[in-house]
Amino acid sequence: MTVPDDGLISGRYRLGELLGSGGTASVFSAVEVSTGRPLALKILHPHFSAYEAAREAFFREARAAEAMRHPNVVAVLGVGTHDAAGVPSAWIAVELAEGVTLAERVETDGPLTVAQAVAVIEGVLLGLQAAHAAGVIHRDISPSNVMVPAAGSELEAGRVRVLDFGLADAAGRQALGHDVLRSEAVATAGAAAADAADGAGAKAPGVVGNVNYMSPEQARGLTVDERGDLYQVAALAYYAVTGRPPYQRDTQREVMRAHVQAPPPVPSSLRPGVGRGFDRFVVRGLAKDPQGRYPDARTMLDALQAAAPPSTAARTVVLGGLDGAGHDDTEGFGDPDDGATKVLPAASERTVVARHPGLSSVPTRTSAVTVAAGQQPSRRSGWAAASLVAALIVVVWGFAAAYGNPGGPRALPTSIPTATPTTTPTPTATSEPMVVDERPIVPALGGLPLASARSALEAAGLTVGAVTSDDSELAAGTVLRSSAAAGERLAPGTAVDLVVASGSNRVPATAGLALADATALLESAGFVVSVVSRLEPSSPEGSVVASEPAEGVRAALGSTIMLVGAVHPVVPTSTPSATPSPTPSSTPSQTPGSTTSPPPTGDGR
Repeated sequence: MTVPDDGLISGRYRLGELLGSGGTASVFSAVEVSTGRPLALKILHPHFSAYEAAREAFFREARAAEAMRHPNVVAVLGVGTHDAAGVPSAWIAVELAEGVTLAERVETDGPLTVAQAVAVIEGVLLGLQAAHAAGVIHRDISPSNVMVPAAGSELEAGRVRVLDFGLADAAGRQALGHDVLRSEAVATAGAAAADAADGAGAKAPGVVGNVNYMSPEQARGLTVDERGDLYQVAALAYYAVTGRPPYQRDTQREVMRAHVQAPPPVPSSLRPGVGRGFDRFVVRGLAKDPQGRYPDARTMLDALQAAAPPSTAARTVVLGGLDGAGHDDTEGFGDPDDGATKVLPAASERTVVARHPGLSSVPTRTSAVTVAAGQQPSRRSGWAAASLVAALIVVVWGFAAAYGNPGGPRALPTSIPTATPTTTPTPTATSEPMVVDERPIVPALGGLPLASARSALEAAGLTVGAVTSDDSELAAGTVLRSSAAAGERLAPGTAVDLVVASGSNRVPATAGLALADATALLESAGFVVSVVSRLEPSSPEGSVVASEPAEGVRAALGSTIMLVGAVHPVVPTSTPSATPSPTPSSTPSQTPGSTTSPPPTGDGR
């Protein structure tokens, strides 16, 4: 890109260093010269920017995000076109987010703690909640599109920023990338590079997104709604605590297949110490069936906060004094790091009784003491309580010895017998009773073959209920939906109804689509495609006029669907025939020695 001598883009922005570059655009740091405000300038690559359709597609990103103003979303500041030596260069100005990407922080510092991950995911969900309220689906939530404070800085939800709505679109659009910047026709070079990385020579044309974080429906080129973003958030949460995406495979195609078919991975299997609550949060978010996920960002945020590690708070314990062996049994009570409030059950509040002939029992109960989180009741406190009890016993015993006998006062004995306190049976000090839900957890079933789903349910202590079928692009017998969501707890032996793929599917609507897009759509629906051409001057050339079988017809997976593509008649170009040059008449040459007869005279002489 050629920059004028003044170095300004559109006379407004002075470019700084290159921050990054992708398949369609490069991002530079920049300064708005009129205000001195730092920002980021995203500039469309020249080979795209030369075409009006590509520029319009590029600006669609800005229109998707400019209506959103939220602390967790990087704001769009302006758009425009710069004259780059005769080639229009489209640009988008956005806020310059501080910090580093989550990918950079994890690469530098390693995986986050669960508490740190919760802060990051909370910020992302707050931003997505605003985007979804505006009717915008991000479709590319990944570690490279989330900005966080740099290593050494505290991670807080308010400092997390979601950026790059480059794949953003209206809810309900298919993920095939009809957009000119994402279509196979324009991005030939990018598709070829993907093939080279894949090592397979075939691809799913037009499917867009980060392969490591795309939802199953996005991987299949189907309709994507808010729940597709939430799947990516769950994948991001898995990455945050493990340092790797949920599905690592040898090729991109295998990764996409894993998104569709493999059971959701559990973070604690790779990162011991991750709590069950966080595991359940991630597994539900990674459900194959969108109906099994959280319905919206707010619900997912509530579940995240419920799964978060407990905050520091006061804990209440009960000092129990000494046990029969003279040990302070209060130390070590509860979990010093759980931050919970605990009270010993009534049975743990012991009554110490000193008995002496002629005296009534003198009960002394221990007292409840509030201890700040992170502290343990000290042995000094236990000994102080025990010493107080012993002193009271000695005083009362001496009083009784001197005055309790009807025969009159007696001298105190020179040696005071040691009181041997007897104690009631003391149960082991335990925390407050915890109710543990032992009911079986519904495993993730979506995308599994029926036999595997049956085995998974039986292993969990559940059974298979009614099995019905529905049309789908997946192989016959693949589980599409279940009557209970993954992660839900049910009574042992509960029957879970399943809906499996029938082995057939409906022919999708393709009329009016470009042949490349229609082919991708049919292949994602499980069909084989053949193409024939027909003269259709009234339809755009290269578009689909009809299909056979027609739209909506039910056909077996693997069937061939014939697409009729429009072509325009070829107007012959008339080539003028060569006109032969006129041949000059030959004039007889005069023979040497011959004479030319004079013309006859009028009188004939």
